[in-house]
Amino acid sequence: MDERARVERALLRELTDRLTQRMVEAIQADTTGEGREGRRLAIREDRPRLELLMGRWMAEEVARINQARLQRGDGLLEPAIERELRACAYAETVGAGPLDRYMNDAGVEEIDVNGPERLRALIGERL
Repeated sequence: MDERARVERALLRELTDRLTQRMVEAIQADTTGEGREGRRLAIREDRPRLELLMGRWMAEEVARINQARLQRGDGLLEPAIERELRACAYAETVGAGPLDRYMNDAGVEEIDVNGPERLRALIGERL
């Protein structure tokens, strides 16, 4: 694995860990009633609310990552890397992880998972 891929993987792990922590805290606060306004669905049951929160948290965490990069003298994340980082972090925290891109592709007819590191996707007539 080259240096860039290693850094991107570390950024993804950091971002997903922080997003997961924020989601767990929000679910726990929702369950205990802290911060509840009236009677609304719990975050676990309210997908649109969860997605709004994830969008806000994602923006805050990516801004935090960029701030740290600037303080170290690195540049901001490249737009393509930031988009990929956001998509992967979203898939890992509230989606289907690495399967997400195949599950959201209308051309994929079948997905075979043969372990944690192996999968095959049937796209049209080809694997």
